[in-house]
Amino acid sequence: LHIYAAAHTIRHSNQDRTRGDQGAEIWLAKTSSGDGDLWPRRSDGVRHPMWSWIARSVSHPDDQVFFTNGKWLNTAICCAFLGGLGFFANRTIGPLACANLLLLASLGVLVVRGTYFQPEPVSYIFSFGAMVCGWQILKRRSWWWYPVFGVLAGFSYLSKPSFEPFLVVFAASLGLRLIL
Repeated sequence: LHIYAAAHTIRHSNQDRTRGDQGAEIWLAKTSSGDGDLWPRRSDGVRHPMWSWIARSVSHPDDQVFFTNGKWLNTAICCAFLGGLGFFANRTIGPLACANLLLLASLGVLVVRGTYFQPEPVSYIFSFGAMVCGWQILKRRSWWWYPVFGVLAGFSYLSKPSFEPFLVVFAASLGLRLIL
């Protein structure tokens, strides 16, 4: 269902690659692809480098083809995330609640944002992973949740800077838990 809805959306909407940040993201991805960066570090000072670093893997000399490839790459990333989420959530919440969760995540958020050449789906996925790790830390789980949280939070920040408010709330919650 996600792939069908994404294919329809990719074909019939968002055809202007210069709209929004998409043109700048294409330029950043092409800039990043030439040097073989091992780590996402290229930025124009406004956009963070994770999406352009990932998108360079489907780079094409024709910007319109690259634009379409990037939208399909975002869709593939969303589908992989939904598959992993379904696998782990089904074990915890059961099949009916899992199907509801996947439909809401897919049709409510990811199919809409995943059909653009933008970093939102990658940011949402890393943010979700960091939030799950943060919850485990607050529940006093094992020490290894801390480095996993740090890596996922770092990747989320490299995708979009909007993760910072969560870090403030998490630090305050962790401090309150330590005091109590």
